[in-house]
Amino acid sequence: MPGLRLSAAATLVILAACHTAGPAPAIDPELAARVPLGTDTLAFLDLDQLRASPVAAHLPARVAAVLEPFRAASRVLLATRGMELLAIAR
Repeated sequence: MPGLRLSAAATLVILAACHTAGPAPAIDPELAARVPLGTDTLAFLDLDQLRASPVAAHLPARVAAVLEPFRAASRVLLATRGMELLAIAR
């Protein structure tokens, strides 16, 4: 019986060590929780990643102006419902 317990314990340890976390969510869950019902379209922007990329230096002035109110945010989720636009930033 002690051998069986040791074998079962060893199996549990091995299984626990093999567990890997699933993939990260595509959209920040804290932002997604604030999306209103009836939303038609979602767009997620990782602003930190955008700012760090070489593309940031070549953004047209209009795009830079649109992003300016989000200068303190690291992520923004845009949600549309008909003609309504909601920006959820973090």
